Amino acid sequence: PLFGAGSKLCRLECDYPAIFQWMKRCWNEIDGVSESIDVPDACESYYKQLFPLNPGGILPTPVTAQRLRLQ
Repeated sequence: PLFGAGSKLCRLECDYPAIFQWMKRCWNEIDGVSESIDVPDACESYYKQLFPLNPGGILPTPVTAQRLRLQ
């Protein structure tokens, strides 16, 4: 389902531990990554670009770096 994707991201740590650890390392250890990526804005623009599938402009609960447990 289109709007089930937001909740799936929060299971990344359990379902894909190696990818989660890599993403967390990139976020915390590479200079400038956490400052240059606006996670909520990236998610919002993704759903806005899906206009044919989302004509009402419904946005799921915003995903944040904290909710992804990157911080």
